[in-house]
Amino acid sequence: MSIFTNSVLVLVVLHTLKSFATTLPRHPLKVDFYSSSCPHLEQLVGSVTSQQFKEAPVSAPATIRLFFHDCFVEGCDGSILISTKAGSAVLAKKDAQDNKHLVVEAFDGIKNAKALVESKCPGIVSCADIVAIAARDFVHLVISYLVL
Repeated sequence: MSIFTNSVLVLVVLHTLKSFATTLPRHPLKVDFYSSSCPHLEQLVGSVTSQQFKEAPVSAPATIRLFFHDCFVEGCDGSILISTKAGSAVLAKKDAQDNKHLVVEAFDGIKNAKALVESKCPGIVSCADIVAIAARDFVHLVISYLVL
């Protein structure tokens, strides 16, 4: 990389960090957000991620990458899970060129976790939150695996 490219990159990163630092959320995040509406959410998603990690370890980095691709540009919204409608001229985020190489195991794991959560807490938990919880769980699973 040239010095100019590095300088521009540093300026972009600093501007982004400044934007994050000066933007206060209207509704602060809460660790126990679903404690009353879906009290077993953590265990439900955790059961899917731990089983998937045993069966397909590639699911861990794939889901973490999926989380990154969902959240990177405009925040976490679960749009990475939506496919392009047949005949549409506009590509959905999932089908964008930058996301073509996301591993199918990540999508499968989120789909399985969402189905399990929906069976116990229908219409309560967002797909974006399931992606975030699954990514977090996979980080813990990988760290535990590496430490043991």
